[in-house]
Amino acid sequence: MHQIKIFLFILLLIFEMVACIEPYDPNIESQTSTKIIVSGQVTDQEGYQYVSVSYVSQIEDPQYLPLNGCVITILDDEDNSFPLEEYESGKYRVWMGAENLKYGRAYQLDIYTTTGEEIKSNYDEMPSGPEMDSIYYVQESILSDDPEQPLQGIQFYIDVDANDG
Repeated sequence: MHQIKIFLFILLLIFEMVACIEPYDPNIESQTSTKIIVSGQVTDQEGYQYVSVSYVSQIEDPQYLPLNGCVITILDDEDNSFPLEEYESGKYRVWMGAENLKYGRAYQLDIYTTTGEEIKSNYDEMPSGPEMDSIYYVQESILSDDPEQPLQGIQFYIDVDANDG
């Protein structure tokens, strides 16, 4: 008799837990206007700088919707311009040398779509990172599931001089 009560209690508990779960369906209406996503960055490393341009997809059907045929230029605060080429659908790139990628220099992105829309970012200054002081490692042992067999590893450390920020 006692086992039946425990079984019924567990069954009732499971039933209550399942009955409390309700699906959440956010009330998000489909967009009536077309929105554009621009993603990219300028780094301090010589090489290709990349920009991706696409449309926002519907929340019910998420997908990558590339925006092709854009005319994109990276401008800097020293009146240099770097036109990007479309190397893949909706993806653009330009090779920039180290002489054009300096800390403290500001960059702006200028985009013209095939529909004539212009998208222009604000100038954004490339920040400098702190100087590295030292890089080193320490051999360490950490506990594992078996106390007799600790895991052996190496922990790497990088010390920086970050007094200014």
